[in-house]
Amino acid sequence: MTNEQAIKLIKADAYRAGRENRPRSLAAMYAMDDIIDQDINEWLDKELSEHLLQFIDVASEVASDYLEEGVTGEELVKGLVSVPESMIYYTRYYELLSPSKNMSER
Repeated sequence: MTNEQAIKLIKADAYRAGRENRPRSLAAMYAMDDIIDQDINEWLDKELSEHLLQFIDVASEVASDYLEEGVTGEELVKGLVSVPESMIYYTRYYELLSPSKNMSER
């Protein structure tokens, strides 16, 4: 699979869900960026847990940004909950593109 093919698959899935699904859009953005930066084969060679570590920084940034903006506690919670939701979608993209996963479904 090429980087271009991988990105097309992710885009198709993310945009099918619509822009209102912010966690899915965030996961798609991170997965596509990671694939471009690393190449699809290198991305898939790494353990998924290594990729998910970046979401710790994402949660910190979300919290900092929201606190600076003076949002309500409810909005802060909603923003922070979207981070693990994004991790779930990111995991799905990793599994979708993983050759071992694809072979086992055939």
